[in-house]
Parts: sequence; structure tokens; C-alpha cells
Amino acid sequence: NRWARLLLAEGVVRGDVVALVMDNRPDFAFALLGANKLKAVVACVNTNLSGAPLAHAIRVTKARVVVAGSEHANAVEQVLDEASRFGPGPKMLVHADGDVASSRDAVNGRLAGMPVSDLAGPPPLSTEPMTYIYTSGTTGLPKAAVVTNRRFLIASYGFGKVAHAAKP
Repeated sequence: NRWARLLLAEGVVRGDVVALVMDNRPDFAFALLGANKLKAVVACVNTNLSGAPLAHAIRVTKARVVVAGSEHANAVEQVLDEASRFGPGPKMLVHADGDVASSRDAVNGRLAGMPVSDLAGPPPLSTEPMTYIYTSGTTGLPKAAVVTNRRFLIASYGFGKVAHAAKP
């Protein structure tokens, strides 16, 4: 709910894209689910990208906001001008992780001040995209695979069944 409220305050609405350039940590999932609560689409950008491939991955999504972990903030900042070459560029939000020194733009304090109460709304339609997951781009520039809400829920259900069956 905090991430949903933060993204809403940044103008993110249904159908907008939030590019996520962050290492695996709890806030990665929280940001993804917060955006999904707003019916926005999250582009999970490969954190190994830099330079032109990173600019391309951000540009093709037409992201309104880029959420960068502080560990990737410099790489994202270096390509924001290139990523917005054909129109208004995305705003970058930096999330500092644990021991990583807080960035000048870190949103951690803003997140902590957001209400945790439920931000209710209609559920996303099953056919709506939930996330774009990028290939590594080894054959050229990175390409996105679209994961719909339905596909995510089916995969989650299947994972849960397998995990439950494997329980000793």
C-alpha cells in the first residue's frame, strides 16, 4: 500500500509503466505489487544492463517513473536523457537498500510516511499486462516478454501446489 500511494503521488495511473531497476530485495516485490494495485505495468529491467541497452529498455516502455535501487541509480541517471529522446522522460525514484548510503533522491523517508491502510479499487483484469520481463539482449537489444495478471496468478497457484506437495 505504501508503494501504491507513493507511485500514485508521482502521477502513476492505470496502464502507465513503471520501470524497475533494482536488485532482489523485499522492496522489489513491494514496488511491483504496489504498481499492480494501481493497475500499472512494471517493466523489470535487467540490472546487468548499462549504456545504450539500458536506455533502450527504459525508452521502449515509455515509463512514467523509473524506480532504481541505489545500487543502480548512477547507471540509470546516465541514460535518462537518452531514454527520453523521443518525448518526455520518466522521473527517477531512488530506493536506498540497507547498508547502501542513502541517495540524494532516496524515497525511503517518503515511503515510511505513507499510510499502510488498504488502497482499495477494482482488481486488475486478467488480460491486462502485469509486468514486462526483459531478455538479456544477447542477440541485440533487450526484448520484453509480457506477463498478464492471469498468467502470474496461474504460475503462483502452480508454485504453491508444488511447494505444498513437497512439504515433508
